[in-house]
Amino acid sequence: MNNFWMLALVLSACSDPPAHKGKVTDRWGKPIAGVTVGFSGSAAQMVSGPDGGFTIPVQATEIKVRAGKPGFIKQTRTVAVPADGSGPTPIRFALYPDPESSGFYMVGQAGYSALDSKAVKTVGTDIRGFHGLSDVGKVRMRSAKPMEFVFSSEARRSELKQLGLQLHRLKFIETETLPGVLGETTVNLDRKE
Repeated sequence: MNNFWMLALVLSACSDPPAHKGKVTDRWGKPIAGVTVGFSGSAAQMVSGPDGGFTIPVQATEIKVRAGKPGFIKQTRTVAVPADGSGPTPIRFALYPDPESSGFYMVGQAGYSALDSKAVKTVGTDIRGFHGLSDVGKVRMRSAKPMEFVFSSEARRSELKQLGLQLHRLKFIETETLPGVLGETTVNLDRKE
């Protein structure tokens, strides 16, 4: 019986330290191998395996975990310290592939659908105006779930800031009342703001 307890003690001493298990897939659920995964407070980097799997040792403080690979849009997740009695938190990344060219794309069930580029126009008066995308035209989007869009640009973040560009949540605005010289006027907008 003493041999049993001795073996159990040796095995417990040899067990791996607790680790967060993670997986990286593309937006549509296919595993991605070769993704570099790192976390705040450490220079160590892991690489996801053929099944998209990776592990990160549990840390004493909250960490930010980042995942990236050329050809994909990088992502960051915040991972809390496991609560007493709970195991390490699983970490999941669903990376979006970089679109093939600049522009707006709707995220479909199996890939991207490019949205026709149109000039962004402002409708309104000197007092109040609306600007945004005109209706998307040929691409039909019907879904019970909220839709996802990706914007791709060759410009760096600093260049986008210099141009004064901003990205906001899209909402469809059909008509709006605007103040004018002769009073309030209803204007057809028919655009996504």
